[in-house]
Amino acid sequence: MTGDELLNRFHAALNALQAALRAGDYPAFVERLTELARLRHALAHAPTVSESWQRVRGEAAAMLRMDAGWLSQMVPKLPADSPQAALLTEASGTAVRAAGELEALGAAPDAASRAQEILGRAETALREAARAALRHDEHLLDEARRRRREELLDHLAAGSQEVAACEAAWWASLDDDSAQVELVRAVTIIAIYLTGAAARAGQHRWRLQRLDLPAAADWHRRSNVEALAKLNRFLEGWRGGLADDWARIEAMDGARTAHAAFVTALYDLGALPEAFAAAEMARARALADLMTPGRRTARVLTPDRLRRALRGRAVVEYFLAGDRLLIFCLSPEGELAAADRTVDRAALTAAVDRLHALLTAHDLDSAGLAELGRLLEELGRTLWEPLPWLPEDDRPLLVVPHEELLRVPFAALRTPDGRPVAARHPTSVLPAAALAARLPEHPARPGGPALHALVAPEPMPEPDLRPLDRLARRFPAIAARYPGPVRVRYGDRATVAELAHVPRLRPDVLCLATHAKALPERPLESYLALAGERLEARRVAELELPAHLVILAACESGAGRVSADGVIGLSRSFLLAGAGAVLMTLWSLTERDTLALLTRFHDHYLAGAAPARALRAAQAELAAVYHDDPRRWAAYVLFGSPD
Repeated sequence: MTGDELLNRFHAALNALQAALRAGDYPAFVERLTELARLRHALAHAPTVSESWQRVRGEAAAMLRMDAGWLSQMVPKLPADSPQAALLTEASGTAVRAAGELEALGAAPDAASRAQEILGRAETALREAARAALRHDEHLLDEARRRRREELLDHLAAGSQEVAACEAAWWASLDDDSAQVELVRAVTIIAIYLTGAAARAGQHRWRLQRLDLPAAADWHRRSNVEALAKLNRFLEGWRGGLADDWARIEAMDGARTAHAAFVTALYDLGALPEAFAAAEMARARALADLMTPGRRTARVLTPDRLRRALRGRAVVEYFLAGDRLLIFCLSPEGELAAADRTVDRAALTAAVDRLHALLTAHDLDSAGLAELGRLLEELGRTLWEPLPWLPEDDRPLLVVPHEELLRVPFAALRTPDGRPVAARHPTSVLPAAALAARLPEHPARPGGPALHALVAPEPMPEPDLRPLDRLARRFPAIAARYPGPVRVRYGDRATVAELAHVPRLRPDVLCLATHAKALPERPLESYLALAGERLEARRVAELELPAHLVILAACESGAGRVSADGVIGLSRSFLLAGAGAVLMTLWSLTERDTLALLTRFHDHYLAGAAPARALRAAQAELAAVYHDDPRRWAAYVLFGSPD
């Protein structure tokens, strides 16, 4: 398909986009946006742009020969020995030589640059000839007439619409028929012809610069990057007009193909910061809206805004687009690098599904554990080894998964030395990196952290939820270690109503040690079991729970429905309720394993470690004991701020 054909398709798709917008047809709107992004990608890389270059080169050569002809026709009208005749002859020869050089250019890689040089030399020579002509009658003109003629020639060179008016005014100023005036008329006509020829050479040089050629690649890249950013804003504008959170989540789910087209097109154009910003705009926008007070929607993310929001943070962000996996790595100093891998998407999804099945299995024999280890090594090679940059060991790292990768316990992935990620890096997870700047800050309490906990509620709201007797017996030992105020409610006092005290007490840590149930098909009905009733995710989001850290010591409290807005479930609702971070689980754990992790976590957290470092240390210690069985320690993930 030629460049012209691509342009025609682009304009047709743009018209269809506007029609879908007027009709309120969201599926058609997204389909057209996706098509437009792909056409922009094709236009940026179209091999047939050379056809346009050949056409412009031919037109430039033809125009130079035509100008040479006009200039030559003027020579016989002048005295043979006049300096004007010699000047026109030389200018005509310049135009002919330039046309010949253009016609002789082949298909060499630098042909376009050479064509621009040829046209630039011709333009300069013709402008100098025009200036030389003007020197022949300057002594005959007063200052006002010289300025008026200069204005005329400036307008002519610029292609201004004022040329006709300026020319009429100039000729009207020559109001006699003396020999001197005739010379001025002749010089002016020559200057007009030469200036026009120079302007036409310059116009063709400008046209060559705008084609997708080596000399103009940066200009062409920027124009496509800007166009893709505008297309992305179309989608953001539609989403922002929707009334509620759930409608915006579903809109983002429906726009996945369009976002994939935006991100990959920008990446392939070499616009890495813009591709990273587009990847961020493709995720968790409904959550960002709800976490942006005073605005109906979160601000559009530009590369500059994103860089400011993430200053000082180390980020690894994944983006899946069909069988491509893009990985963006941002250093605390703001340096951005990326990796682009081809993956078998169906095989990757199957591997994640199988990993989850093994991690949630209650009984695994040696063969099952061996398979689990192989899967973690395989996913480590796919997701961790390609990273172009990593911070030093024990530096916090914000991991931003995408699509099915939201179900992966990154701390358990095996690195090339055979150790899990948890042995090296403190990690926290968010569905979008930019959310880190929206998390509430909770100043450290003088005297040490305070605890508010609801533990082992009774009665359970469902008959199949067994009592948590071990937690009830062992949790007091953990609570007693807190140096700040402690308020713990057990059994029938561990109620939903008790959470009403959180805004007044403002604990550093809010711990809910109970059962949880994730309901992916009805994610807002996912719940925590409290005394006699369910605390559903939709209700959590309406509460005020300003805690530095919420510990959900409950089975699958971090699970839910995977969407373009992240995992919809309890963890998301606790962030909306005011938590700085949520320590959550991806699968079910025994009380014994829960207590083992919580005890070691508190060993480090109460000794002054930030939550991410405390979790890494606890998991690394348990991984050393249960190296072959990450089910025992890798379920816990820190969702939110690592600090």
